[in-house]
Amino acid sequence: MSASATWIWTMASVVVVSLTSFIGVVALSSNHTRTRHVVFVMVSLAVGAMFGDAFIHGTSHPIGIEVHDITPDGPFAPGMVVTVEPGIYLPERRLGVRIEDDVLITDSGNRVLTSAVPKSVDAIEAAMRRRGEAS
Repeated sequence: MSASATWIWTMASVVVVSLTSFIGVVALSSNHTRTRHVVFVMVSLAVGAMFGDAFIHGTSHPIGIEVHDITPDGPFAPGMVVTVEPGIYLPERRLGVRIEDDVLITDSGNRVLTSAVPKSVDAIEAAMRRRGEAS
């Protein structure tokens, strides 16, 4: 495996772990006791601490009337939809990985609206191979 492929594999794996962790935090917070702002900041700081300058944007934002709705403080509430989109970018290597899920807050936790989209490195590579075979 080339050095670039190793970096991409590692970055994608870390992004998937971050994505899964954030969705878990949203589920735990959907009992409406934590504010959305605290959850967004908490996860952004954790990801930022791990990746420093390679993590250059927020981890999440609400989706509503606007694609990037304002992030007001307050509890999660059933019916809200938020993105979960950690990313790592290494401009000096011309590499970047960002994987996004959209999550619906429900009475019982959450539902990942984009669950059918491949996210692991293996699943993405398999989808790319199938796409190549179809063309």
